[in-house]
Amino acid sequence: MPGSRKLSILIILLFSMSFLPLASAQSPEIQSLIKLEQAQRAMVHKKYEKALGLYEEILTLIGPAPEISYKAAHAAYETRNYEKGQEYILQTLTTKDILFQQTTSYVAAFGLAASPLCQ
Repeated sequence: MPGSRKLSILIILLFSMSFLPLASAQSPEIQSLIKLEQAQRAMVHKKYEKALGLYEEILTLIGPAPEISYKAAHAAYETRNYEKGQEYILQTLTTKDILFQQTTSYVAAFGLAASPLCQ
């Protein structure tokens, strides 16, 4: 009996270990949501370099996204990286996403683009 108990425990351990890769692997969408939360916290704490890096990672994970591009532009301007800020503003303003074009972020992007920092 003691040998069968050890075998049962071993089988249970092996079975549960087979699910570890599934638990640790996250979809790009989940990863981007986690990074977005981290980036927003970084912006609140005025850690703009960190926020910019996180926004760039999100864009790499999910592809073009005007809302994230706008946030990246804001972070870039805060770090005085005006060239990168302009690049992200351009991505934001050239979106074909009609729903995004109706948001305050889209309107704010025009204001940022017209600021003396962009000139």
